[in-house]
Amino acid sequence: MPSVEEKIAEITGNPEMSRHAVLEREVSKDIKAERRADKVQAFGRSLPRREQHRAPRNDTKTLWRSARHVPKDLVSLKTVWEGITNLRSVKEYCRWMIEHPEFRRAPYLSSLGMFDSAVLEARLTFESLHGLASSPVASPANTPAPIEHIRRRLSQLADSN
Repeated sequence: MPSVEEKIAEITGNPEMSRHAVLEREVSKDIKAERRADKVQAFGRSLPRREQHRAPRNDTKTLWRSARHVPKDLVSLKTVWEGITNLRSVKEYCRWMIEHPEFRRAPYLSSLGMFDSAVLEARLTFESLHGLASSPVASPANTPAPIEHIRRRLSQLADSN
C-alpha cells in the first residue's frame, strides 16, 4: 500500500495517495471481496485447486466500520442534546428538521418526540402558558464550560462501560 502523510498528499495535490485514503480503499476492496461468491466449479466440474477462489471470511465490515467501541449515549447524541432540549434554538432546529426530512436526525431527539410537530407545538404551548424560561440554568455563572461538561460526561460513560 504505497502512501504518504496527509500533509504531503495535500501539498502535492494527490489526496488519493494519503494514508487514510489508501487504507479506506483497501478496506472497501476487502469488504467487496468477502461478498463475492466462491468459485470452485465450472461447467459442472470442480476446478483444479490452484484455480479455485474462496472469499475471505474476515468480517472486515464489522471490524472496520462498526461503532461498537463508541458509547451508546454518544451514538444516539444524548451526550450532546441532554440538558438543552428546552432551549428555543433546539426547538427551532427541530422545527426546521421537520420541514427538511431528507437530513439524518439525532436518535435522542427522536426518542423524545422532538421531530413530531404535535409534540413540539405542545411543548411550546405548555412553556408559554406556564411561563417557563427557555434557559436551563438561571445564571450563566453556574454553567460549566461546554467542553468540560462533555469531557466529564464522556469519562463517566467510559467508567460505566
